[in-house]
Amino acid sequence: MGGDQTSNNLSYKGAIDEVKVFDRALTPTQILDLFNTESSLVRTITCAQAILNAVNQNGGCFNWDNNITTKIADKPINLTILSRDKETNTSISDVNITKLELLSFSDAACTSLYNTSTLWDGNEAVDTNGCFNPASFTHNKAIKCAKVKITALYEGETVESNSSDTFSIRPEKFILTPTLDAKLISEHAYTFQVEAQSYQSTTRTPDFNQSLTTPTSSLLFREGSPNDGSLEGVFSLNPNNLSFTDGLTPEGNISFNNVGILTLEINDTTWAEVDSDDTPLAERRIYVEQNLTFIPDHFDIGFISPIMINHLDGDFTYLSNDLNMSAWLKNLSVTLSAKGEKGGLMTNYATPQSLFYANDLNITTSLHILNNPIMIIPPTSENGAHLSFIAGVADVNYSDVRFNYPRDYKVPSEPIMIDGGDANLSIQVSDIVDTTVRGEGTSLFSGDATFYYGKIVPEDIKTGEDSVPSKSLIEIYSTTNLSGFKKETSRWYINKDDNISTILGLLAKESRSISSATSTYTSAQNILTADKGVIPYDLVNTHDNSYKAFYHLDIPNWLWHSQYSDYNASSNCSEHPCFEYIYESENTNITGIQSGVFKGSAFASDFNTSTKRKAIKLLR
Repeated sequence: MGGDQTSNNLSYKGAIDEVKVFDRALTPTQILDLFNTESSLVRTITCAQAILNAVNQNGGCFNWDNNITTKIADKPINLTILSRDKETNTSISDVNITKLELLSFSDAACTSLYNTSTLWDGNEAVDTNGCFNPASFTHNKAIKCAKVKITALYEGETVESNSSDTFSIRPEKFILTPTLDAKLISEHAYTFQVEAQSYQSTTRTPDFNQSLTTPTSSLLFREGSPNDGSLEGVFSLNPNNLSFTDGLTPEGNISFNNVGILTLEINDTTWAEVDSDDTPLAERRIYVEQNLTFIPDHFDIGFISPIMINHLDGDFTYLSNDLNMSAWLKNLSVTLSAKGEKGGLMTNYATPQSLFYANDLNITTSLHILNNPIMIIPPTSENGAHLSFIAGVADVNYSDVRFNYPRDYKVPSEPIMIDGGDANLSIQVSDIVDTTVRGEGTSLFSGDATFYYGKIVPEDIKTGEDSVPSKSLIEIYSTTNLSGFKKETSRWYINKDDNISTILGLLAKESRSISSATSTYTSAQNILTADKGVIPYDLVNTHDNSYKAFYHLDIPNWLWHSQYSDYNASSNCSEHPCFEYIYESENTNITGIQSGVFKGSAFASDFNTSTKRKAIKLLR
């Protein structure tokens, strides 16, 4: 040094001190800076006898080739500093460590240095094995690629070296903010951010600047097993990638168009790829897995054409306390549909509940009909109803409802006209688990019902024929004119629409008491159902001499009208309808009723009536 070995005449005359040897060419500016600022001799690692390295502390003092694995921001870092002789490759102990620095690079190749920070300052000698274990330190920022710079004194000279291995410092975890751990409404767009956080804290990790591809999502059955294709739904994330700046993404939104448990996974395996040679993937990756539970927004309630009809779907219904005669409310089926916020059908709201996401329901029902009728089996409320939901839809089927209005046998009442719009069925449902999921609906009925106060009026008969046709009239009450109906007496009209009424029994007795002896001379035959309000039958005589009998009628109680007594088919003619039958032979004259008079139980006090011979019935 200082001479040309090819010529004895070219040598440096003088002393040379503070020698530095570089492994690269310096610029004039760098040379001038060294001349102006440095006075002590610094030998670089390339020419010094002492070589320094930093490794994981658990590698041991003799594991020179051990690596530095991935570290976590704010988590204590423990390193071992090693020294050895370059020539002999053996440990050297006369080295004092004076400084440890962390070099931060923004790229995985560790070429773009952007920060240097001091980890440790001091003057500590390595042990006899050439090892030094500094106190643990932490670093609160993420680094994609890092090196440890070691400065030491060796034989009175300053030696510098970088760790042979590069490593990464990563956030400990990702979290969603807000956490979205409450139950979420299907089809609602939820605003969220993803935050990268440091070790065991809620502190955001600075310098974590990273872009991730779309997170993955997967559906689970209720009991936790993976979806086999039976569950449906589309998970949406906007934007569909995540871009972190200083550990935080911009606001985005997520939504799911069905119900169920959806596992969202956000996974970064590239930030610490510099450590792929020495750190397992599970320790390099930054990860969050969160279950998001989506529930319906509400239930829609659909009614399947509920209808109001008269008895036997006819044109009228008789007022009756006995609901064997009644109008009907039919088609009371209700369809429940689990819906999202935007009205989409929640097909995963289904049974069985062990796999799918339907729950039992509380169902409250209310049936209202104008004027508070008597009803049989109206729809009832039920708590904890276990319905069979198929693809978000379940049916609730209620029995048809019979209804009528109270009838006073003593006092006739006006016709009651009920329109379908005068009745409504209301349903309220709520999920017993997710009680905010509710629904309600009310339906009016189509159709109508007309209620008449009715009575039966039999015809008294006086005849000389062995067989004579007779009849009983079915009459209805109204103080106003009933258009199209024949008025029989004041306020009473023959019910031309009655083609359903029957006489349950027609028995001839010797007196007005049903317990009296049965008349063996006459019987009623060919008793037919009413035709336009008239019930026909034949009265047959089997005796040669004149006689009188009383026919007792067993009828539905809604056709009984009396100012005195309630209906009793087992009593006398004051408690059920009767008519008088007189057979008059040609040789015998019995006075009494006038044939053809419709009196029912109210008989004439005397029987001075004219008759026509040859058994011709006299009509008014």
